[in-house]
Amino acid sequence: MNHPWRLFLSLCWLLALLLLPACTPNGPSTPTPPGIQLTVAQVKGDYTAYEGQLVSMQGYGVIMMTAPLCPGYVGMDTRIFFVDAQQENIVAVLTATAEGAQRSDTLREFQAYVRVFNGQIGCPGSLGNVTFPYLEIVGIKE
Repeated sequence: MNHPWRLFLSLCWLLALLLLPACTPNGPSTPTPPGIQLTVAQVKGDYTAYEGQLVSMQGYGVIMMTAPLCPGYVGMDTRIFFVDAQQENIVAVLTATAEGAQRSDTLREFQAYVRVFNGQIGCPGSLGNVTFPYLEIVGIKE
């Protein structure tokens, strides 16, 4: 009687071992595609055409305004800007993989997703509904 169960369990174990690599959270390692080469002006000019796409941009990095947000601030923090090779800037969000994105005097290539914020933004008493593009910076090539 034990024999059929052993065969069944062995087959289940073998199947699990074969499927396990496909079920890992990171999956197989594949390089990120480079994305379309754009400028900030191009993104701002027609952001709906690029929304959700991975793009590449030549730039100097990010700068951050040091003014504090007002108490009760609502919406996206717009104090971080990406500066491209043409010295144009756009609101940016940094991911953990974008370490070292601070502004420098050296041109680098940045990979980012074009995102669009649509909602309320501002301080209590002066909230407004806005829509604007921003970059979610996910990588830097030195």
